Amino acid sequence: MKLKLDHLESGQRDLASSQRDLSNKIERKFDKTDSKIDRVLYGIITGLVGFVVKGGFDYYQVHRK
Repeated sequence: MKLKLDHLESGQRDLASSQRDLSNKIERKFDKTDSKIDRVLYGIITGLVGFVVKGGFDYYQVHRK
């Protein structure tokens, strides 16, 4: 009987350990995804701001005269 209980307890520990490992892997995957999304959004926003600034500067240059 004690052997069966030890076996069940070790199985529960292994299961809990594997669940923690799985959650860590999932969190790391989302961290990587978030950083990729952040880089893409940063690039888009930077491009749009640059486009607006360039357009404003060109407009200023044309209408300055």
